[in-house]
Amino acid sequence: METLLIQLPDTGAQDDKWSCGPNSAARVLRYYGHNVDYGTIRAAADEEYMLPSSVRFPAPTWSDPFRMRRVDIRAGTTPHHLRDVMKQWEGENVKLERQAGFDLLTNLLKEGKPAIVLFRVGSIDASILGTFPELHWVAAVGINEAEQLIYITDTNSSTYQLSYGEFIDQWSWRIGDGLASEALWREGVKTETVLWIDRLV
Repeated sequence: METLLIQLPDTGAQDDKWSCGPNSAARVLRYYGHNVDYGTIRAAADEEYMLPSSVRFPAPTWSDPFRMRRVDIRAGTTPHHLRDVMKQWEGENVKLERQAGFDLLTNLLKEGKPAIVLFRVGSIDASILGTFPELHWVAAVGINEAEQLIYITDTNSSTYQLSYGEFIDQWSWRIGDGLASEALWREGVKTETVLWIDRLV
């Protein structure tokens, strides 16, 4: 089978620390014919709706028993809020699935539907709070079943190929332990999250 690759419009590279979700959403919405760019969708998303960029927790020392430590959790826009932003242009065609499974993703790509996926790109040890995942939205834009490759367009406007295993490692992540896990699950942030527009161009 040959490579099926969707060319998303370049709506601008991400230039901050939180708006990878709006950046990926802008590319997909423009692909479906909407006159939007990165700035438009970032403004619609509004930074106040992102998961808190950092949390504070006790980290006492002998000299300062009331010392607090700040930890950056870098979780960005929540899945349900990103879906709601996209619905302003595409209504009920916008679909969100958590713990979606690899078959759903590959079927979407084979149907010519780009999908926004939530990757884990790192980990942050928050000591007694547990381990926070460092998360990043990208757009899955292609597949080659014969070579078992998935193609993604990142928020720097570049397209990369990943093996099935590499893709799954970043998409099907463990959420972490302790309060970190509780905080993210409460906000609907789960593994194998996928957002897409359920129609053809």
